[in-house]
Amino acid sequence: MAAASDRHGELPSGHFVAPAPELPKVELEAFIKCAGFPHDHTIATRNVSNAVWGGVRLSEILKRADVREGASFIWAFAPDHGRYADFSADCYIKDIPLTRGMADDVLLAYELNGEPLAPEHGFPVRLLVPGYYGTNSVKWLCRIEVSDRRPSHLFTSELYRDPVLLPSGEPSGERMPVWEVAPEALITSPAHHATLPKGNISVSGWSWGANEISHVEISVDGGETWQRVHVEARHQMSWQKFSFEWAQLEAGEVTIYARAVDRNGVTQPTKDARNAIHRISVKVA
Repeated sequence: MAAASDRHGELPSGHFVAPAPELPKVELEAFIKCAGFPHDHTIATRNVSNAVWGGVRLSEILKRADVREGASFIWAFAPDHGRYADFSADCYIKDIPLTRGMADDVLLAYELNGEPLAPEHGFPVRLLVPGYYGTNSVKWLCRIEVSDRRPSHLFTSELYRDPVLLPSGEPSGERMPVWEVAPEALITSPAHHATLPKGNISVSGWSWGANEISHVEISVDGGETWQRVHVEARHQMSWQKFSFEWAQLEAGEVTIYARAVDRNGVTQPTKDARNAIHRISVKVA
């Protein structure tokens, strides 16, 4: 793994730093949320998982590399290549701010739930950036560089760049990197299109975000009214479970909405976003 590159002014070319055997293993429970379509921020894909990761802190490696003053971004490289839609690339490059990479929870992960990483999860080592979309937790990590600027590459300059919205909700014309995970909630029970008996109906699911979720709001009348429901506390960077129960005494179709609110008061948007509100329909018989 190259810790930095001469052409970016940090370390002499050819300076390699590998994880030392004496570095302690760190275990961290964290969710990973797929960003979805790289070129379309209006589609919510809801692909998410939660696991315990094992590895060493990236910050320990960077401290040994003696990163020079003026550096502000970490570049992560992988040999992954090929075509996507009308795009093609001969390698995969993502970047994160150096300040984020120096945090204690950013890992060079080599274990997943106590087992060595499987190839599909990034064997032999992957970058893990908790609270950032999964596209930033680069699999099959082969090189790291530290630079004073962002890389000019397909996956940093063209794809995974969402519009910056004005307070009115309209695009400002500027774009931002897809880094921090926006708050989101997903209903896992009951199932979409389930048929349920009248009476007490339980709703549960998971919520997550870069910032801890304060609470989840549920609507059982298609978004007309909302009720605040409790969520379990977050452990490290895990997802958070929510649950709700209401008495449904009338038969018919019911649309259930769920939206997460983080500790800063940021709420899921209704539509046209990577984290648009999740909704399901059930039939009450």
